[in-house]
Amino acid sequence: ATSDEDLAGAYQRRGRLEDAKPLVLQALRVECSKDIIKLASMARLLDSVLELHEATSDNAGLAACQDAINEGLGNLQKRGIHTSEAVSYAALLQKIAKILLAHDELNRAGAVDLLE
Repeated sequence: ATSDEDLAGAYQRRGRLEDAKPLVLQALRVECSKDIIKLASMARLLDSVLELHEATSDNAGLAACQDAINEGLGNLQKRGIHTSEAVSYAALLQKIAKILLAHDELNRAGAVDLLE
């Protein structure tokens, strides 16, 4: 866990969800930008992002993580994770599809394409 993620967790435990959101997004951006991105870390951060945005009724705010998600998927694919850890990668894609749908029902086609 990064210091941003740790601080976000502390804010969450104190009910300061709005303060936690930008920190979790920053932690996601940092993780997704790494060449040696960890699939489990990206999945955990995506869960945190979705949880915080749902808890604050801010599904529109999920758009802020789209670039990080795209970068993270690209880095995972460069490392061949989509084939070497296919089951875990599929679970990650399912989380991303959930975020796309939570952000906007208009993303349904994109979410379906992601899962195919």
